[in-house]
Amino acid sequence: MLPIHIQWTSESLEATPILSLEFQVFMLDLFDDHISHLLASRIDSYTDVVETL
Repeated sequence: MLPIHIQWTSESLEATPILSLEFQVFMLDLFDDHISHLLASRIDSYTDVVETL
């Protein structure tokens, strides 16, 4: 996942409040899925290590 840097100006937020809000929620969902996947894979590998001991 590529790092995405977005800087909202107050003018662009006022111009497109619905679009920007939906986009922010969309990005948060993507980020949350990404983190959850990373955590899940780490937990899986951790339990694998514990089971082999």
